[in-house]
Amino acid sequence: MKDKIILILIIASMVSAVVYTQSVSIPETLSMTVSVYDQHVFYNDNFENQGPAFLTKGMVKSDLSKTLKFPELVTMDVNLAGKKGTNYMGTMYNPQLFKYFFSENVEADNNTQNSGKNFPLKINLTLTYNKDNAAYEFSSDQFFPINNKGFNDKTTWNVPSNYKKSSSAADWWSMSSSPGYLANNYNYCIKLNSKFTYQAKGEIFKFKGDDDVWVFINNKLAVDLGGLHLAERQDIDLKTLSLTKGTTYDLDFFYCERRATASSMQISTNIEIFCVNDYCGVCNGDGTTCCPAGFCDDKNACTIDKCPKLGTVGDGKFTKNDCVFTNVTCEKAPDQCTSSFCDPSSGCKTAPIVCDSGSADKCFEVNGNCNVDTGCQYKYKCTDNGRCDLGCDGGTCKIKDEVYCGNEFGNDPCYTYKCDNEIGCIKAPKCPQEGIPDCSIHVCNANATNEVDRCEIQSIQTDCNCCKNQVIDGCQLPGCGPLNGECVPKNKTIDDGNLCTIDTCENGTIKNTPKVCGGCSQCDSKTGECVINPPVCDDGNICTKDQCTLVKNLNGSANGICTNDFIQCGLNDTDKCNIWSCDPEKGGCQSTKVICEEKSLCQVGTCKPSTGQCEYAPRVCSNGGAFCLISECDERLGCITYNRQCPSDDSRCQAGICVNGTSDEPEGRCRSVDYDPLPFVCQTAAVVSTAVVAGVTVAGAIALGIFLYGGKKGYDYWQDNKSKGLTGASSNPLYKESDNAGQNPFYNDNNL
Repeated sequence: MKDKIILILIIASMVSAVVYTQSVSIPETLSMTVSVYDQHVFYNDNFENQGPAFLTKGMVKSDLSKTLKFPELVTMDVNLAGKKGTNYMGTMYNPQLFKYFFSENVEADNNTQNSGKNFPLKINLTLTYNKDNAAYEFSSDQFFPINNKGFNDKTTWNVPSNYKKSSSAADWWSMSSSPGYLANNYNYCIKLNSKFTYQAKGEIFKFKGDDDVWVFINNKLAVDLGGLHLAERQDIDLKTLSLTKGTTYDLDFFYCERRATASSMQISTNIEIFCVNDYCGVCNGDGTTCCPAGFCDDKNACTIDKCPKLGTVGDGKFTKNDCVFTNVTCEKAPDQCTSSFCDPSSGCKTAPIVCDSGSADKCFEVNGNCNVDTGCQYKYKCTDNGRCDLGCDGGTCKIKDEVYCGNEFGNDPCYTYKCDNEIGCIKAPKCPQEGIPDCSIHVCNANATNEVDRCEIQSIQTDCNCCKNQVIDGCQLPGCGPLNGECVPKNKTIDDGNLCTIDTCENGTIKNTPKVCGGCSQCDSKTGECVINPPVCDDGNICTKDQCTLVKNLNGSANGICTNDFIQCGLNDTDKCNIWSCDPEKGGCQSTKVICEEKSLCQVGTCKPSTGQCEYAPRVCSNGGAFCLISECDERLGCITYNRQCPSDDSRCQAGICVNGTSDEPEGRCRSVDYDPLPFVCQTAAVVSTAVVAGVTVAGAIALGIFLYGGKKGYDYWQDNKSKGLTGASSNPLYKESDNAGQNPFYNDNNL
């Protein structure tokens, strides 16, 4: 009886090994768009090399570069210390060209031998789910995915003019002259960069094939079948790799067919590989298969033409309209007399700045040669108007006229007004004392309504009689004193009412001498003081600070000294990440931010305002707060986002599903949900133990279990197929999705 129980449990476990992974969620196929690089012996003589063929391990480094994401040779030498090294044994006679096995090199010259030129393509690699071993499989003994494509497409490819076929090849299109190998393209390499979440359910990866095969898991070499060789096999049990359940890892697959003898590939794995497709639709692609170098070139040398960033265009949706164009920023000119600009036909250029009419509207004219420190030198052309200058109005010099000066002096009707270039606004009496008869004075009537009546000559004969026979100073007028007939002369009026003149009278001559205000100073008619006159110092350069500084003289006059110091921009800016400069052509002070070049796509540099130095930190990628999305930074691709793959509590009987956060459960979580229908092994307590108690045979126990669990339909299916062995049990309709979406009447999902 004990032996029967053991046998029943063994059979039950054998059934479970076939059916426990069945789930309505497992797709029938696993299809991925992979990158293929067509090669040719003319461009890379590591292909079709007729040297020795050996399985050669240790050709590539054990760590996969997170940035390159393709293998690297351990050494660039073919022979080491006079001995035949791994490259020689692996028929890698030109190691420098290995980097083009799995990376694009379409820009190389068509007619240059051993340039490493390749032809990138993309194909769908589809693995089919095998229910018998619960694994995805691919098997082909004649694996030629790019026949008549790439370099072997006779309708589009032109054979290089200097190509000379080798003795082993029939022509450019055939890898070998042997009849059996004429039709196939044997020279290519395949790259698949994918991901998987470790479920800890006995994941394995099995491969068999020729030639080079390298598989990296978590960026560590796991399958090492390098060199030209017949079909070789290597299996990996992931439980030996120290992986953590529920953690997502990279799985990178590299395969090359390098010689026209055979091409076979077999893959079997129960690793649930998934992809983050780029906008070309390529699994973990970098966008180069549909946007190769030069694809976005708009023939404008003044734009930087780039393919869009990953994630900005939908899966497989890329078109040329998605190309990104940004304006070229040319380097700053070396000095202020040189301009930097971009020519659409040839790119960035420099040229001397022509100092001509750039400031004509501000009444400036060129003044000598350009100064490399301050730029063009201009002279204010309104200085000819001296103290009468009122500035520039649209290129025309405005001056102080009699109306302006009259307003400045209060418009006294007894004076006339004008502007003198040396003095500025001046006024003169309308009724002067010169040229009138002796013993008379000229009197102004401020209230006259007619200018003819403004001046009146009045007699001072009485005063003249008092001073008769007396000598009177020429700067005085005769006058009578308080005593009868006493002569008391009166001073002539010499003040012209202008504070900017020094009024004197010598030998009867009245002088109104302008005050000396030199340089950029001028006399203020309201105060009589020398004040600065900034327009005189203006050099027409927006990047200079134009100042007039007064220097007092001992005689009370002042000289104004012009200074035109170059403006120091950003002096009060505490943010040291701002780079300040002054550009006359762009309007003065300009600031640009310190640009911190990225060390990598996942190391972001930011400028620290307090120091102006770049600091680097890991790039933070956002999943938008969705628990069921994982965002991470890939050193090759940048930020990527993919669905969280949840492991189950019982991988035999349950599938892991992801539930996003809600208002009740904001954090989100992974759940384990029973398969529907539940596999036989998951019902042992309810079925097998009953059979044992009843003392039925092993076959009877299984039959009873199937009948109790699946009803008559399941039992009839088992009866019809029991002679085929246990492997056929995976096709039981109990373990397939119901055609009418009905639920197994014996199944109850306690998790829903």
